[in-house]
Order: sequence, then C-alpha cells, then structure tokens
Amino acid sequence: MMLGTLSGWEVLTLLSKLGSYGAMAALAGALFMRNCLYSAEVEPWLRRYLWVGCGGTLVMTLLSFLIQVGALAEDGVAGMFDASLAGMLWSSGNGTTAWLRLLAAVVVLISRRHLHHAGQYRWLAGVAGTLIAASFASSGHMATEGGLAALTVALHALTALIWMGSLLPLWQHLQLTKPHHAAAVLTRFGELAGYLVALLLLAGVFMLWRISGGHWQGLVDSVYGQSILLKLLLVSGLLLLAALNRWQLVPALPASSRALDLSLKVEKLLGLAVLLVTVLLTTLMGPEG
Repeated sequence: MMLGTLSGWEVLTLLSKLGSYGAMAALAGALFMRNCLYSAEVEPWLRRYLWVGCGGTLVMTLLSFLIQVGALAEDGVAGMFDASLAGMLWSSGNGTTAWLRLLAAVVVLISRRHLHHAGQYRWLAGVAGTLIAASFASSGHMATEGGLAALTVALHALTALIWMGSLLPLWQHLQLTKPHHAAAVLTRFGELAGYLVALLLLAGVFMLWRISGGHWQGLVDSVYGQSILLKLLLVSGLLLLAALNRWQLVPALPASSRALDLSLKVEKLLGLAVLLVTVLLTTLMGPEG
C-alpha cells in the first residue's frame, strides 16, 4: 500500500501507534536504566523521563484505542465514542492489548512515589515489563500461532523497547556526568546490550521463520518481506554503531566525546526509523501480502 493512498483514519492509526511505541520505549528504558545503570547525577532527569513514559503510554494507548473505534464506526470524530463498537473492540485482542498497557503505566504511576530501594525498583520493572510484553502477545498475526510464537513476540518487542528507550538516557549520561563516569555507564550498557541483542536476534529469526513458513524467498518477493528486509538493514546499522561505540569510542573518552555524541544521535534516529517501519508492518501489511 502506498503511503499517499492512506485514509485519514489510517494515518491517525499510524501516528498514534508510533506515539504509543515511543512512550512505552521511554517507560521500559527508564526502568531498565534505573535498575541496571543507576547514576545520582542523572536520577532527576531519569525520573522525569519515567513520568513522560507513563503519561505518554496512558494518553497514546487510550487515543490509539479510540482511533480504532472511530475507524470502525466511519462516522467522524463522534464515531470514536460509539459505545457499542468500543465494547466490542474492548472484548477483542485489541482491547486486551490496550488494558495491559494502561495497567503497566498505572502500576508505575501508583508505585513510583513509594519506592525507596533497588529491590522495589526491580519488582516494579518486572511487573511493568511483563505487562508490556504480554500486550504484544495478545493480538496480531503471531498471537494466533501458538504459545511459543506469542512468547517470542513478547520477548522481541520488550527487548527492542528497552534498547530504543535506553538511547536517550545514555546520551544524557554523556551530557550530564564526568567523562570517566559516562565511560563506566556506557561500558556496562555495552555488556548488557550483548544479551539484549542476542535475544533480539534469536527472537527475530524465529519470527521470520514462522511468518515465511520456511520459504525465505517469499520475503524477497513481497512488499511485506521487503519491508522486513529494510527493518533488518536499519537494525544492522544500529548494531554497527553499537559495536563502534563499545570497542572504539567509549574506550577513547574523553577525546571521543563529540564523535560519541554524534553516534548516539544517529542511533536515536535509526531507532525511530525502526519503530516507524514496525508500525507500518503491523498496521498496513501482513505476511499474506
């Protein structure tokens, strides 16, 4: 489907889903950084980042659900508040996806003021991460493929959100902390990211195998497959930059500060592009196309 032929509802669906993914990435990334790479200098900023992730997840999830209702009703803005259609959609997989994400944000918002030590943060991150991961397994093509496929989607999505959501906090560490402290944080992230990347790639390969039915040529011959290949190309760029950061730029701090700053900015842009392609894949395309 050409982007120029999209209806207004399809454009709104794409934008709301992109906003929702971005907000969940902020939420997941903030909790990951707070648990695994705590820094007193960045804590005030990270606290605000977490609030943005929570608020954004609440607002964008609700807006995305209402836009889905409006698209079904086809009755303008008023159709977004059609109670019968909203009830029908809420009882479907789309509704399950919405309430799981809303619950994750609400749990964090309620618990955040009562957290006083690292163990409580780990508990909160585990609950919120599980709810967000489950939301991706509750609807969509892979959700109908069985428990293993749904679990793979959940792990793949959560891992990607953590990675994407951690890029901005890492950049803030570079801006707000001393070079030796930033180097320590970035080095530690590089070590942890190795596990994230391994999980991301394993889950991605399994998903491609299930989607293609083992016929890899079909991915090259279809628009859906070509879009997946574009996403893989963008992810490869992210991996190359991550390798450059870990093995070349971080060890050379502070001399490499400007180069590392640029590298992290490019990573953020590539991450946004990955999220955009993912939204297009999950909204407008399907394996059958």
